[in-house]
Amino acid sequence: MSTLSTATTAEGTSPDLPAPPSASTTARSSPWRWAGPAARLPWPVALLHLLSLPLLLGSLLTGLRLSIGHGLLPPALDAALPMGRVADWHLLLALAWVLVLFGYLGWRRLRQRNRAAVAGRPVLSRAARWHRHLLVLIWSALVGLIASGAVLYLSLPGLSGRATVILHLSLALALCGLLPLHLLVTAWLRGFSGWWAAFWPRGASRYRRWTQGLALGAALLTAAWAAVPPSWLSTPLRMTAIPTRLAPQLDGATDDQVWALARPVSVQTVHGANSASGVAVTLRAVHDGDTAYFAVTWPDPTRSGVHLPLQKTADGWRVIHEGFDTHDERRWYEDKLALMFSRSHAPAGGSFHYGAKGAARGQHAMHSGLVDVWHWKSLRNPLGTLDDSHFGPAQPRRAGEPRYTAGYRADPAEAGAIVHNWQWFSAERVLPKRLPRSPEQLLPFRELPDPEQPGAQIDWSLSWYQTRPYTAELDVYPVGTLMPSVLIRDGYEGDRASVRAFANWRDGEWTLELARALKAPGEFDLDLHSGLAVWVAVFDHSQTRHSLHVRPLSLVIEP
Repeated sequence: MSTLSTATTAEGTSPDLPAPPSASTTARSSPWRWAGPAARLPWPVALLHLLSLPLLLGSLLTGLRLSIGHGLLPPALDAALPMGRVADWHLLLALAWVLVLFGYLGWRRLRQRNRAAVAGRPVLSRAARWHRHLLVLIWSALVGLIASGAVLYLSLPGLSGRATVILHLSLALALCGLLPLHLLVTAWLRGFSGWWAAFWPRGASRYRRWTQGLALGAALLTAAWAAVPPSWLSTPLRMTAIPTRLAPQLDGATDDQVWALARPVSVQTVHGANSASGVAVTLRAVHDGDTAYFAVTWPDPTRSGVHLPLQKTADGWRVIHEGFDTHDERRWYEDKLALMFSRSHAPAGGSFHYGAKGAARGQHAMHSGLVDVWHWKSLRNPLGTLDDSHFGPAQPRRAGEPRYTAGYRADPAEAGAIVHNWQWFSAERVLPKRLPRSPEQLLPFRELPDPEQPGAQIDWSLSWYQTRPYTAELDVYPVGTLMPSVLIRDGYEGDRASVRAFANWRDGEWTLELARALKAPGEFDLDLHSGLAVWVAVFDHSQTRHSLHVRPLSLVIEP
């Protein structure tokens, strides 16, 4: 890829491009020539070409893989694209692009300042003028890619939605179309030997030293990225110290005096299902030296309390769903929220992978260490705790496992169970485990609420102890009868219940209060300390398609 040069010599030619062939030259020989070495370029220009090739290839392949996860490209391309921590590599390549392009532009600026002023306008052939316009388009695409990528990384409110992702992908594909044109025009102007000359410049000895230095710098940058993540890019989440007597009461409200002392931090999450414009989440945090308290608020016009309801049909019972069989239910599901804590500031703590064991949208697993996950579910966490989980090493698949979750696992529980009311799931028909003791228990569930209708929904669940085992003799319910599929048996005990939680929905907003010891209560938890990376994800009545933000918050525990 050549560069756009605006400075000209007195003869009217660009210093970074050789003079176009004269009319007499083109009359004697074809411009599509293999013989005759083309004039070499300055070494920074050649270095830009050399570095752009691997950066472009790596950015394109990782970006296409991420686009499949966003549903912008067909999953059929999955096997031809890279796997693993693709998001990490895409971000690292973007940083390398910024360093290379700004380094080159800095050299151009210094060169122009140190050169004597020249007079006259360039005299270029028509092909050379078209080439200049082509280079302007190439540079515009590169600048647009960097700008749109920065917007997506920073999760800027109102700008980081699906439209920006589509723009970013479109610019990358446009660049792929412009570069072959660049090669063809270069061959027309300089011959095919101009391709080689673009990588081997004047002052080759100095070029070799710079190339070796940049290779060493790239290796050091990669090592630094892996060992010391760029936490300085994170937004601090300050945890204010409070006296124990001011500890908040967990009631799903922020009217306790202590929350007025905490400093709120807002983060824009994007790309979640049922929230095209994204979800802004506000977090507050305090501690009393032993226990950490969090208050999390986010807008949601609908309090979604329906989770995969059952309906009686002429052939038996069925699960009402629109994607649960592919682990992608986005309509008949309750609201959820997750907090993730990691020692690494890499995207998702380095847990997000594309791989042969994963689906097109990727899965969470760790090669080493763990990510502590606090998973709150509005319907299935009703007894004062949430579902304490973690991302660890990917587990082998188990026979009969309905859904492979790679490294996502719940922390161990000593007791407690919240279960689905069916024996085995089938998209067409299921056999319930239990039936209500009395038909009157189903009266509140006579009609399905509209998941998109603003307002509060009742919780579609039954107590295990108010039901009895299913038998065909007891199944006298008429066709069309609706029944909750969630059976609440007992609250969890043990490590899985180490995070206390209480939530409340009011006037189009969820408020979730959390409490956990600063010291990790189990082997699958992390100590809460300064420097810990924090992410938040919102599930708006969605099973797996949550909103996200790439740049983490960084926990700061004040003394």
